[in-house]
Amino acid sequence: MWICEKNELTIKEVLERSISDFEERLLSEEKYEKIKLLQSINFVFLKILYEKLEILVGKEKYWELIRGVYNYVKKINEIEQKLGIKKADKRVRKTKDREVDFDDKKEENKRKKFKNNEKIKKREYNIKPVTKDKIICRFTEGKDTKSWNLTMKLV
Repeated sequence: MWICEKNELTIKEVLERSISDFEERLLSEEKYEKIKLLQSINFVFLKILYEKLEILVGKEKYWELIRGVYNYVKKINEIEQKLGIKKADKRVRKTKDREVDFDDKKEENKRKKFKNNEKIKKREYNIKPVTKDKIICRFTEGKDTKSWNLTMKLV
């Protein structure tokens, strides 16, 4: 399963590194309680993994762990084959989830634009009557309309 001359790491090294990598990730996320829990379990876990097996002669318990994971993956693949689920179906499901997120963002942006447009229309509606009344007053009073563009038109 793992025995290959091209592999740079042994299974033991991968197990030890994965635990230390996980601990570093927790440290970077500042989850100190989980780090303490991991450190308290870590030694006992590795001790159990390195015990000799009675079932597989000459092997340690981590081989049993790997066999269990491998068998679990095999069972999942068998179930997927029975149901007719293919890798392409899984990819489609992922893209659909992304599209849903994209559609949600699109709708949210539309709502924001609509709200902004409503505010602009409301402001224009408030300005129109005031400016209309002002220009009518200027004409009726006979004032100069050349300076109309300099008058304040906001409410």
